[in-house]
Amino acid sequence: MFSQLPREHEKWSWSFAIVWAISIFCFIPVARTFQHTVEQAFGREVFLIVVFGYLGLLFVLASVIVLRTISKLPLTNMICLIFFLVIFCYWSWQLRNNPERALHFVQYGTLSILLYRALLHRFRDRGIYLISIALCFLMGTVDETVQWLTPERFFDYDDILIDGGAAILMQLALATGIRPTIISNRFSPASLRTFLVLSGFQCFLLALCFANTPSTVKWYTGHIPILSYLKDKPNVMAEYGYRYYDSEFGTFFSRLTPDELKRLDREIGREAGQLVHQWYDVNRYHSFLKHHPAHIFPLPYELRVRLFRRDAYWNDALKASEENSAFREAITIA
Repeated sequence: MFSQLPREHEKWSWSFAIVWAISIFCFIPVARTFQHTVEQAFGREVFLIVVFGYLGLLFVLASVIVLRTISKLPLTNMICLIFFLVIFCYWSWQLRNNPERALHFVQYGTLSILLYRALLHRFRDRGIYLISIALCFLMGTVDETVQWLTPERFFDYDDILIDGGAAILMQLALATGIRPTIISNRFSPASLRTFLVLSGFQCFLLALCFANTPSTVKWYTGHIPILSYLKDKPNVMAEYGYRYYDSEFGTFFSRLTPDELKRLDREIGREAGQLVHQWYDVNRYHSFLKHHPAHIFPLPYELRVRLFRRDAYWNDALKASEENSAFREAITIA
């Protein structure tokens, strides 16, 4: 499966990878509806169960391949597979507060395998692993960009890291655990060039994301009518603010300068408090953010977000045992 050329023609190998990538993008508009439906029917924990089941199935498949293709005792191979399985499981468990995000491991872990198979038609050196990883990072960035362009969806750099991280772990497991015999132990100039070109595209795309600040959005939405719906989008790709240290409260971040904070608190502090009070119902939280974006209502927005986080972590603390590390973390943040 991994140590020989795919039986199908190259175009079909690429078709499998492209169809899988398109399915990821097509899932974006319905993802929230799907998530809420599954949560109501089975609970949020089902997402982690699916991911752990997926990882277990991959481990069994990889183990069978190793035991069938390696004549000598494949102890080192099995240790590598177990090592990366543990890392995958640990990372998934770290996402237990937002278990639906762990599904990225399924999406981009599978994508990296399909890309590897498609690339085998042209590359059979170690550069194939780097190219697969670079393509997954690129697709993950495009994925998040499409999400940002989709109403009710958000852009998140952490998700790009999860997507690329899934590809890195999968390719490392493939290179060190299965060790396909068809792959030579060198890097060809062609594969390195391809990797560098893809990395260049990735850096360029990330640069555009980092430059997509609220002021930039305001400029191009004013010139491109079809994108006008992005003008008041509550989530932005990039925003640069300030880091403060207060002797009483510690470190905190704000998009406002100290003088702006004082001025806005003096001028509209009471109105901002009343506005947040009117929208304080947790079920109206996302509606509040939608109707009061940060670049237009910075003070009420920051106030509501901080109160939401305080309440969320306070509730997490109430659910945990006082001897539990999760309790200490949640109560400290709250």
